[in-house]
Amino acid sequence: MALTDAENPPEPLLAVRGVTGLVGVLLVLVGFGLTGLVGVAVLVGLVLIGTLEVWVWVGLVGLVVTGPVGLAAAVVLPVLFALDVVGEPRAEAMTGPVAVGPAASSAQAAEVASRPAARSRGTSSLRARLTNMSDLPASSTAASDDAPTLQVRAPLEPGSSTFCYTCAVSSYDDVTSLEPGPAEHERHGTFDDGWMIGNAVNGGLVMATGLTALGQHLALDPDESTPHVDPVVLSAYFMTASQPGPFTVTTEVIRTGRKLSTGQVSLVQQGDDGRPVERMRAIGSFGNLEQVDSVTQSSPPDLPPPEGCVSAAEAPPSFLANMRFLERLDLRIDPATAGWAVGRPSKQGVIRGWLRLADGRDPDTTMLMMALDALPPVAFDLGMLGWTPTLEFTGHIRRRPAPGWLLVSLASENVGGGLMEEDAKIWDSAGHLVAQSRQLCGYRMPSTSRPAHG
Repeated sequence: MALTDAENPPEPLLAVRGVTGLVGVLLVLVGFGLTGLVGVAVLVGLVLIGTLEVWVWVGLVGLVVTGPVGLAAAVVLPVLFALDVVGEPRAEAMTGPVAVGPAASSAQAAEVASRPAARSRGTSSLRARLTNMSDLPASSTAASDDAPTLQVRAPLEPGSSTFCYTCAVSSYDDVTSLEPGPAEHERHGTFDDGWMIGNAVNGGLVMATGLTALGQHLALDPDESTPHVDPVVLSAYFMTASQPGPFTVTTEVIRTGRKLSTGQVSLVQQGDDGRPVERMRAIGSFGNLEQVDSVTQSSPPDLPPPEGCVSAAEAPPSFLANMRFLERLDLRIDPATAGWAVGRPSKQGVIRGWLRLADGRDPDTTMLMMALDALPPVAFDLGMLGWTPTLEFTGHIRRRPAPGWLLVSLASENVGGGLMEEDAKIWDSAGHLVAQSRQLCGYRMPSTSRPAHG
C-alpha cells in the first residue's frame, strides 16, 4: 500500500533532508572554525610580535565579522529546513488531484498545479474524492490494467497527513471527476456507456455527480466559514435522460450557514441539434455527519448474507446487455425478492439485496445517493417489466457509512395513473440506517404486460 505520513516521508525525501542537514552542520562548523582561527592569530600576535595595538584591532574585527556568520548559520538554516524552504517540498503543498501517467497530459498537470489553494473536502468529489486508504480492502488498492498508473491526492481535511501516492482509481471516482470551467460555478465531465441502464445513464450517478460539483463549489465559497463536507438532502428533477458523452454542471450557492449550506445544481448536455439540453436540476444541502446520535431508527430486514443471495452477474446476458450499470456493482439480491428474474414476481412490491462497488471502493456519503437508485426498479417485483423513468427524487443521507456492504431495501405500495412511488432505505455493515429516499416514477407497460393488482 503506497501510503505515507508527513512525519514519515518516502525515502528520497529523507535523503534530501539528510544532505541538507549535513550541509547546514558543515557551514556552522566552518563559521565557528574561522572565528577560532582568528582568535588563535590574536594570541600568536600578542606573544611573538609584542605589538598589541594592531593585532588587537585585527582580532576584534575578525571576531565581529566571522562570529555572526557562524551564529547566523546555526539559527537560520534550521529554521529554513523546518519550513521546507531548503530541501524537497512537502506533500501538503499540493492541492487537488494531480494525475501523472497515461491518465493525464502535461497541460492538465500544469493546470491543476496552478490552481489556488482551497479547503479540502471529504466528498465529493469530491468531491474525486480517494478516502483514508487504510480502511480499504486489498482489492480496492490493487492496480488494474485500465487504471491510471499514478494518482496523487491532497490531504482529505486541512492538516491531514494521509496521502495515496500510487493506487488504482475506482471507476466511480473516475466517472464523477470534474474539471473546472471558465467560471467558478461551472465544471465539466464525461459520462461513459458503462453506467447505462436501459437507454439512459443511471440517475443515481447523475445525482452523485451533481453533488460532487456542488460540494466543490461550497469548498471554494468565501462565505462558507464552517466547512460542510457531507450531502444531507437532495431534491432532484429529471427533465430528460442523460446520455454518454460530455456534460456541463453549473452550481449556485443559495445560503451558507453554521449547520447546513444549500445550493442549486444543473446538469446540461448538448442535444442532437447542438443546443444545450438540461438533464437534471436539483437543490441540495451539505452538513457534517461525522458524529450522529440515533434516538431511534428503522431496523434492517432479515435476509441471507451476500454469499447466500443471487448475484446480478447470474442474470441472462440479454438482461445484462440493457443494464451495463450492473457491471460496475457487486449486487446480491435476496432470493425471496428475485422471483421476477425467472418470471415469478412476488407481487409484494419489494426488492432487497446487498450492494457494493465491484472494484471494492468503500461507500461515502455522496456515493450513497447513487446507491439509493442502484437496484432494479421495484416495479419488476410487481410484474411490470417496462421502463420506469424517475421524475422527482428526494434523498436523505443520515450518517457516514461504515466500510463494507450496504443493505438496500426498495418498496412500493401505490401504482396508478401511469405513476408509482419507490421508497428506499440503506443500512451499512454496522447496521446503521445511513440513507433513505422516495422517488416518483412513471411507468410504461410493454404491450404484453398487464398492470399488477393487490
